Amino acid sequence: MTFILGLLQPFALKMLAWGAVAVSVLGALFYIKRMIETGAKAEERLATTTRNLEVSRDQLKAAADRPRTRDELADKLRDGSF
Repeated sequence: MTFILGLLQPFALKMLAWGAVAVSVLGALFYIKRMIETGAKAEERLATTTRNLEVSRDQLKAAADRPRTRDELADKLRDGSF
């Protein structure tokens, strides 16, 4: 009986070592996948923020260029520049 256990013990140690390697590789792959997803989310947030800033800038420009008085509005409407 001890002879059989003596033969199985090195095999069991090798299997534990290979199992540890497999778990490490899987952990690294899941970490990489998570980093890719995080990067994609950050890129999407950046695109959304950029679009929102462009809209805000356009609104501020339109507000700055608006006619101040009724006379200015009438002139712009007559000229067709409004």
